[in-house]
Amino acid sequence: MHPRLYVNGVLAGAALHEASWGAAGAFAIGRGMLNGGRTGWWKGGVDEAEVLDHPASAEEIERISGSPASPPSPTPSPPVSSSPTPTSPAPSPRPACQYPEWRQAGYSTGARVSYKNKHWEAKQQIYPDNRNPPDSFPGWKSLGDCPMS
Repeated sequence: MHPRLYVNGVLAGAALHEASWGAAGAFAIGRGMLNGGRTGWWKGGVDEAEVLDHPASAEEIERISGSPASPPSPTPSPPVSSSPTPTSPAPSPRPACQYPEWRQAGYSTGARVSYKNKHWEAKQQIYPDNRNPPDSFPGWKSLGDCPMS
């Protein structure tokens, strides 16, 4: 299964999900469930959500969103100038953490998060009532610094 997320008709994300699960209870958007408890609340709003029981075609995405299901057009290049342009110093590299930022929530063994510009992996089940961040709880293993970009 390849769940996909479209925002205003443009593909914003996709994932590979091969394992099946027994979904019991009501379908919910904006939170997760761990050991029977509601967790992982979405910080923000959700408006006009549609969930399909089948892969949507480009035409269906266009119909639902009212926008063409195509990537955004490229940004035009600035005009070429013959006069020299003053240069500014290059921006300092910043950490480019690839995992979601840690927050107090439940995590499964093997889950990966970013915290204080480092990557972390859960060595065990982390329950939602654990308020200890990865750098102060032995249930997390440091995977090193986030790469610089």
